[in-house]
Amino acid sequence: MPHGLGGEAAAQPLREARASQRRALRGRASFWVFTVIALFFTLVAVAAWPVAALLSHLILLAMAMAPTLLAVRARSRAHRADADASEALERAWLAAAEDVTSHAKNGVTVAELATRLKIDATRAEKLLTELAVHDRTRIDVDDDAEVRYSIAPDLVSSKHDPGDRVRVDATEEQFRALEEAELDEAEAKKLATPAFPRSSR
Repeated sequence: MPHGLGGEAAAQPLREARASQRRALRGRASFWVFTVIALFFTLVAVAAWPVAALLSHLILLAMAMAPTLLAVRARSRAHRADADASEALERAWLAAAEDVTSHAKNGVTVAELATRLKIDATRAEKLLTELAVHDRTRIDVDDDAEVRYSIAPDLVSSKHDPGDRVRVDATEEQFRALEEAELDEAEAKKLATPAFPRSSR
């Protein structure tokens, strides 16, 4: 990501994407190796077929089919790894876009995000729309009739200070404990007071 935008939320998907890309590269290499082997054994089978016995026919077929199946399997794994890499990269870009938006005081436009992330406007608009769909951003229109995307205040506060809710809950518990203590004290005084006080003579 440009300038390390997105922090760990973008770094982790980037690591996953690199690992998936390496798996895809190995899968494509295996596909071509098995394809060459399959072609070689197919040519051998075609050349030896007229003079080979029935058992030899079966052996030749097995020798040609085995690398073919392995090539198909390697190609499938490469496609799956490519899909995983694309999905991880998408998460990294979304994290970077959310990071830029959260630090913009008045939100960002599509053009501003495209400039900051060094991507085209179409890509930037897709990222901002995706964030809005998942309620990570809100959409506003400024005085110049420009659409701006910003992070909702509650998301910003929870993102920057996740301990706020813990402190609020702790404060509520303290108030509740004080109220219970006051009620217990009032109840004790009530019990200590005689029901029929003696009249003074």
